[in-house]
Amino acid sequence: MARTPQRPSSADGREPPRPRRRLAPLALSLLAMAMCRPSAAETEVPKWVETLKDLHPQASVTATTDSNLLRNPDGLGDRSDRYLTLQAGFDTEFKFSRQRLLLDASVYRNDYERFSEFNHVGGDAKVLWKWVLGRLWEGEFGYSYDHKQRDFANELLPSNDMLSRHRLQASANRWLTTRWRLGARIDWADVSFSDSEELDKTILGYGANLDYVSKAGNTLSLRATYASADFKNRDDRDYDDLTLGPSVDWKLSGKTRLSASAGYKARRHDVADERDFDGFVGRVSATWKPTGKSSLKATAWRDISNLDDEIADYAVIEGISLEPRWQFMPKTSLRGLASYENRAFDGGQDDELGFETGDRRDRVRVLELGLDWEPRRYLELGLSFRDESRESNRALREYDSQSLWLTVSAGF
Repeated sequence: MARTPQRPSSADGREPPRPRRRLAPLALSLLAMAMCRPSAAETEVPKWVETLKDLHPQASVTATTDSNLLRNPDGLGDRSDRYLTLQAGFDTEFKFSRQRLLLDASVYRNDYERFSEFNHVGGDAKVLWKWVLGRLWEGEFGYSYDHKQRDFANELLPSNDMLSRHRLQASANRWLTTRWRLGARIDWADVSFSDSEELDKTILGYGANLDYVSKAGNTLSLRATYASADFKNRDDRDYDDLTLGPSVDWKLSGKTRLSASAGYKARRHDVADERDFDGFVGRVSATWKPTGKSSLKATAWRDISNLDDEIADYAVIEGISLEPRWQFMPKTSLRGLASYENRAFDGGQDDELGFETGDRRDRVRVLELGLDWEPRRYLELGLSFRDESRESNRALREYDSQSLWLTVSAGF
């Protein structure tokens, strides 16, 4: 049986005297610590520094093999190539009371194995201030810049043609009631190319909108926009655009959301009115999420387009697309894309060889399948395959291409 330890005693049976505690050194130490400790005001972290916790840097490496890099028609020899893309960037958000400032930027480099003359550096940047004034006013003010290589599919004679685009935009909205909102916006863009100077232009646009916002956040709008394009080196290509129509963004159920716009569009050219356009344009997109791990997005559209400012004329484009996605494992998902477009080039302008494009008709088909895997929280691997083809009634405009790429990306 264990014995309980007894306190030692003196010879006369009394407890020995307790040792004296040295309190003076301890008190002096505590006093010194209190005097040296910084005040609360000195240790307070500025609010703008706290927002840096929302800074998200990211970087990626992509290895791609393409069977027809230059998008040339069949019979022009071996057009395949492999290339490496290195990309780095960040995005962040600053909050000042009710104001929000969003920043993001990225830069990339493409290095080709065979067609090294097309090596290039590109990137983009954006700053957007989402402002609020009082209880009734809100809007946005922003600037964006992108620098990229012109799509080889939009060139008849491929070159290392770099597109640079600066854009300024501003908008203001005023709440008329708790449900109705009136707004206006202005948009300016400057587009330039390193080789195709005949495509350089500036675009100035204005717009107005009247919105109804439901209690659930659904939106029904009526919008009108006007834009004027001024080509710097080809005055005969200047035009004005007018678009008027409604749009809707509505959650039909807990699993389905609908986004649609429709209206009338008119394009008027300063020279050669046979290039003008009048007609219906619209776009409808429905997203269905039967479960939290799967979704299907279907889209149909009709509009006129200058293919991201990369051609001088325009095409009337009618298209459809399906985009399924399925997360079949906790960290692995499968995605797909199937799209088809009819493009009627009714602008009536000349291509690089001086031929009229007014009777050109293209059909573009794209099939894509991708697998994404996230083995770690900040690491993701993606494997994608894309099959693309274009049929045309114009010589040298048809092509087929298959590409496969592997991406390793990290972000925080």
